[in-house]
Amino acid sequence: MKKNECVWKTPPAAVALSHDEIHVWCAGVAVAPASVTRFRDMLSPDEVKRADRIRFDRRRTRFVASRAVLRMILSRYVNIAPALLQFTYSMRGKPSLVYDVTREGISFNVAHSNELALYAVTLRRPIGTDIEFIRPGPDPDQLARRFFTSGEYNMLKPLPADRKRRLFFDLWTCKEAYLKATGRGLSGLEDAEIGFGTDKRALIKGRGPQDGTGEHWSLQQLHVPVSGYSAAVAVEGNGCSITAFYKLALTG
Repeated sequence: MKKNECVWKTPPAAVALSHDEIHVWCAGVAVAPASVTRFRDMLSPDEVKRADRIRFDRRRTRFVASRAVLRMILSRYVNIAPALLQFTYSMRGKPSLVYDVTREGISFNVAHSNELALYAVTLRRPIGTDIEFIRPGPDPDQLARRFFTSGEYNMLKPLPADRKRRLFFDLWTCKEAYLKATGRGLSGLEDAEIGFGTDKRALIKGRGPQDGTGEHWSLQQLHVPVSGYSAAVAVEGNGCSITAFYKLALTG
């Protein structure tokens, strides 16, 4: 991935995606109750059923908004109305488009946490993204001992509490973005080790045996335009640049 800092832009009316480019979209998903019905109408019956199984109103609303925004974003690339898009899912639940009218091979991934959702879109490359709200909670040392490699745990252990929590979430989002890109999911947390180069950029130091041979994966942390979050994107191959769009108010 080309070394570039994300400059978050207002989305243009029309978007065009080149083969060496990743589009990252960040959107607020804390929506007013009056908007929920409109967003819900964009969803498929299976998405509505998933939403209805969520007990808490706020979480249900944010799920509905995040899925509606995914549809609105993808509709810009494939020229199909948001409500008409159809998805298929991998065994681990990763979605992909059933039909891409552009025949370009749109690849995408989505993540959401607290009040933000993150979407990554590219062409013909497996891609993964993650975003996490840096919240107080369980001891990072305990979680790192359980889920991280010994090298990652040793990075965390000597740090003061505030830096330790930040680094924990940075490592977590990098690992999850990479594992979502490879399709392995959280079962590979202990196999993929994240490190940092001399320029402080995140990199993948270890790969599990399921990743295949000869593959190269690029990883980049993302500084989203709202404080208190950690985020990352991972993609197969290198040489890609990132164009970032930010939309706080969900108006379609």
